[in-house]
Amino acid sequence: WCPTLPDYPNIPHAILDMTDRPVMSDFVFSLRHFRNVIMFKRSTVIKSFGRVVYSDPDYLSSDWIHPISLSALPGYVTSEDEEEFDSFKERAFVVSNTLRPSSYARAQSLDMTTRAVRELNLSNAEVFLGELDDMVRSEVNEKYVDLLSRSRMIVTANPGGWEGDHRTFEALSSGGLVFVDRMFGAGLVDGVHCIFYDLDDYDGFKRKVE
Repeated sequence: WCPTLPDYPNIPHAILDMTDRPVMSDFVFSLRHFRNVIMFKRSTVIKSFGRVVYSDPDYLSSDWIHPISLSALPGYVTSEDEEEFDSFKERAFVVSNTLRPSSYARAQSLDMTTRAVRELNLSNAEVFLGELDDMVRSEVNEKYVDLLSRSRMIVTANPGGWEGDHRTFEALSSGGLVFVDRMFGAGLVDGVHCIFYDLDDYDGFKRKVE
């Protein structure tokens, strides 16, 4: 969103770009010279088959461009005392992955999770794999909230063509340990906010889950 104002660029501007495309327009790129302009960008890459096929280096290296991702509604936030780790260990599901195989990335994530839980000898009662229901995000899905809040580890993956979605932040809001395919411009730090995994490295993914 970039308004046309008569005093531009003599007043501070914040540009919000929530589109999936990572291509910077010539107009936006021209703003980099003005110190009173700051930009918040959603996806900064184009992905195909789980790999980054295009990224604009101006996004990843600019100090005036900052990541902004789709957030989770307050109803998805699980409130727990950080010291009550025993209650975390008592969550019913050791691993959950609620993705539908709507893209290569998500089908691969679901397949890797299925293989890992079988090889780690987790019982059917300890895992939840596959789509929960076909509800859309017009309201908080209480069944989905309940499932996330009862999951110790939650495996998810970004959409097929870009990165940044509601699912990732809904999972983070649950208090579970989140595994998400590697991200480049979302502001999340591997090993701090979540665990990154690579869709073409099953052995590495399994070791992390284990």
